[in-house]
Amino acid sequence: MKNRFFVFIVLSCCIFFSCASAKKEKSKNYVGWIEPDNSKIDVSLGCLRMSFRPKIGSFNIFVIDENNKEQSVFSTHNEFSASSFYLKCGKEIYKLNSASGVKTETLQTEKGAVVKYTISNVAKVSVFFDFMKSDEQNDYDMIKISAEIENLGTRQKKFALKGVFDTVLGEKDLNHFFSSENVAINTEKLYRTMKDERWFVSKNDKYSIQFLLDGVDITPIECVLLGNKTTFDSNAWIPNLTTEKSFDSFVSYNDSEVCIVWPEVEINPNEKDSFVFYLAFAANGEKPQGNYFIGDKKEEVVEVKKEKPVVKKEVVKVPEEEKVKETKKEIPDVKFDVATLSREKLSQEYVAGLMERIANLEDSGENVDREELLMLNAELDAILEILRQ
Repeated sequence: MKNRFFVFIVLSCCIFFSCASAKKEKSKNYVGWIEPDNSKIDVSLGCLRMSFRPKIGSFNIFVIDENNKEQSVFSTHNEFSASSFYLKCGKEIYKLNSASGVKTETLQTEKGAVVKYTISNVAKVSVFFDFMKSDEQNDYDMIKISAEIENLGTRQKKFALKGVFDTVLGEKDLNHFFSSENVAINTEKLYRTMKDERWFVSKNDKYSIQFLLDGVDITPIECVLLGNKTTFDSNAWIPNLTTEKSFDSFVSYNDSEVCIVWPEVEINPNEKDSFVFYLAFAANGEKPQGNYFIGDKKEEVVEVKKEKPVVKKEVVKVPEEEKVKETKKEIPDVKFDVATLSREKLSQEYVAGLMERIANLEDSGENVDREELLMLNAELDAILEILRQ
């Protein structure tokens, strides 16, 4: 305990100076904390609720289970603003929310809602969020997102659109994302096309969101990036991503995001172009059905910890015992094998970030996630064990 306290004292200095530096750097790229928006628009259908902050132009989606308990699929911090769309016109990049000086308007529609972003003399971007069913026999379990860009200028211009989504479901489980082949994705990844993958999932043991990025009327992407939150804290239109790097950084532990970039288009004055993709959802431990909506009928492959994959049909449910092995941590008995720790996790920066994350959780009061706190402490104990040798 004394050794651990000593490490904490030594590293606290590093945390202070590094956080100050990170804060200074971040201020170059992003507007600070957003003032709360007391107005809101909520629309619900089936197992879904969409919530919007009209003054800010932010959005979030909640999945509702059989007990009427709901879970957000994107981060709720800072009035939902961690998830946003971005517009590029020539060399200028605009984050689409009011904190960036963009005029915003949110309206409820017959199918859901629309958020309109206006940049004077440049463009108007209208993002439609429409409830859908993956199958007529199902309840509403999908959302179609279609974004229209209208050129408000007096001459033809080149525009591009991207969306950054701060996912939360996989961050408290063993795996952040799963590919369409049900292969776990726990490191930063770049896709130049989605023709092969078509979709991927972020989930925990109860809720899931499925990003559908190929098929039907979906707009082909320029690239898709899965990375740590700080990877996308950049002025670069396509962030520099370190393939196979973990979703951890010194200032952002275990925090992954999805960045979807669509190709640049030329739009004439007063004309529009549009971009379309879909999200599918599930609760109660079920699987989202969006892949069947886009015509992906191939059999699913269940991954069982590097053993030979077991092929199963759609109607077969994974036994509860095996499902726990795949997605759920046995938190009370977590033990880390020090022999498996990577060199990156033995660095002073990583340990400092880990201890800062633990301190933040302990300060959360009644909202503290006890399971995550126990997991992080077990990892810290394992690292300190090897550092003492």
